[in-house]
Amino acid sequence: MKKQILTLIMVGLIMASCKDKHAEKQETITPDTEVIHDAHNSQNSLDWSGTYKGVLPCADCEGIEQEITINEDKTFTLKETYLGKTKDNKFTETGTFTWGKDGSIITTISDDKSRTISYIVGERTLTQLDIDNKEITGPLAKNYILKQVEAK
Repeated sequence: MKKQILTLIMVGLIMASCKDKHAEKQETITPDTEVIHDAHNSQNSLDWSGTYKGVLPCADCEGIEQEITINEDKTFTLKETYLGKTKDNKFTETGTFTWGKDGSIITTISDDKSRTISYIVGERTLTQLDIDNKEITGPLAKNYILKQVEAK
């Protein structure tokens, strides 16, 4: 009986030692992975330069007709007409704009640095953002989307 138990123990030890040696010989192979960042954004994927128009909501007039032309050289011209007002209702400003880090938002800066406006650049659209650079929501949100009328 002792011989049988001793034999079973020996077989168990031999199997265990073989298993450990096999485990030591195994190598962990990790494949080389390359992180690919999707570089497609409005700045490099869309024909964004051109003229955009729309009528924005206005608290004390019928609306603000806004026309903005953005150029490849990162300059812009903004024309605004306050509808329903007859005196001093047209304004024009020029300046430059910068692209946000993600390449989907531009921020215009007037030449005199007195005004900035941010827009999301979409497929043939500019969507004006609020003063905190957040998308405007609610029933009037669609009125803050300017449509491209002329591409450059």
